[in-house]
Amino acid sequence: MTNKMNSKTHKVITAVYVASYTHFAVPIDWDVEDIDVSDGTLTYKGVEQDVESHDYDEDRGQTTALNEDVVDLEEYFDCE
Repeated sequence: MTNKMNSKTHKVITAVYVASYTHFAVPIDWDVEDIDVSDGTLTYKGVEQDVESHDYDEDRGQTTALNEDVVDLEEYFDCE
């Protein structure tokens, strides 16, 4: 980029993409409140579980939204 940017010359927009998601097959009697998923690992009542899962990773080529953000430009980009 040839011109230096700052908050007087540029603003931040965010492209929101279709999210990827994972389906998990869990026993019907499990309470959702007792389930945690972090980094693709499912735990039930704090114990890691080996359950069937299916990942959907959508192509990031299509955006679902384009938002004009009210954030400080300097927080994310190098500015003069």
